[in-house]
Amino acid sequence: MVDKQTKIKIGGVMQKIHIITEDEKNPVILFIHGGPGGINRHDVMHNHRDLLDRFTLVGWDQRGVGGSYTGVDFESMNYSQCTFTSDDALLMNQSNQITDELKAANNIKCGGEFRYGPFMFRAGYAMYGNPYKNATDDKFYRNDYSAGVGLATNTVYCDLAWLRAKSKQTNDFYRDLKGNIVNSSSTIKRDNITFTIGFKF
Repeated sequence: MVDKQTKIKIGGVMQKIHIITEDEKNPVILFIHGGPGGINRHDVMHNHRDLLDRFTLVGWDQRGVGGSYTGVDFESMNYSQCTFTSDDALLMNQSNQITDELKAANNIKCGGEFRYGPFMFRAGYAMYGNPYKNATDDKFYRNDYSAGVGLATNTVYCDLAWLRAKSKQTNDFYRDLKGNIVNSSSTIKRDNITFTIGFKF
């Protein structure tokens, strides 16, 4: 009998997996904690042990949720290194534009999850750095706010999630008689609400 919880590095990030099996040669059923469609690895791994006579149960807390959540995630991305590989002259010109106009940017993400009985509550916040070299406004051009609540029982699970993406956008229109660029700045807000429900038979 194997009942092991450990962390492995996937894509440079430590992520938690839980393995339960009576025979390591059995085929694997993989449960991905954090959705879509599922929110509670713990209940799945313990309420379906009747499958162990034929299967190996593996629970994976995907990046940013459950045991794979680290509280704060920092990443730096160099957008200027993105290129198109082609003999097409237009695509080669776009690769040069990427190098000339984009730069490295930093992204910061944080959040937390709290469980009380069958209920789970979570909230998060993320800031995405501005990748344009000629940007003169804030270093962070997009902010994400998220929240969610979930319920998991032996017969049903459901999850309600909300995400607001708030970004800044500047458009150049033309140059005036003095040669100054006339532009406009706007703030764009997008809200996304997702509801998931499932039943256990």
